[in-house]
Amino acid sequence: MAEYNKVIPMFAGQGFTQGAAPKGILVTNGEVHCKDRYDTGFTLERTNDSEIFPIYVKEVITVTGTCYGLF
Repeated sequence: MAEYNKVIPMFAGQGFTQGAAPKGILVTNGEVHCKDRYDTGFTLERTNDSEIFPIYVKEVITVTGTCYGLF
């Protein structure tokens, strides 16, 4: 299991083109539309609970609910 040292809230339009990109996303009762480092778009969704998705994120497009970037 991956170890994370920093957690930040994610919001729509947030980009990670410079510096470190999140190594994971924590989605709690909502959904997030993102792009990975290869510009592939994807949607992560959770209802009634939370889950950690271990994926690098380049850009956050939209967020519904609560979402955190894990570094």
